[in-house]
Amino acid sequence: MVTITDKRVVGSIKGRETGAVVLVTSLGGTGSFFELALLSKGTNGWENTDTILLGDRVKVYSVRIENDLIVVAMTTHGSNDPALLSHDGGDKALYRQGQPFCACR
Repeated sequence: MVTITDKRVVGSIKGRETGAVVLVTSLGGTGSFFELALLSKGTNGWENTDTILLGDRVKVYSVRIENDLIVVAMTTHGSNDPALLSHDGGDKALYRQGQPFCACR
């Protein structure tokens, strides 16, 4: 099952009306897979143009657009504690350069 969360943003990136929303996919096991979907507004309305996996069992605090970047504030689990959200991932800034998302910090 895929759920749309309340973590979303709409703004302008390089002059183009853009949105981003966090989706959560649960397949019935213990994992919850978080993705960020990029939306672009075209002549026929909003269209999903790309997605990036944020991780399994992460906590997303906010999504914002800043300096033509989509910035996600989130916490992830550390390598030694896969079930706990103890690792502060800080802000993950994402940009789009021609093709898919790329993490730039």
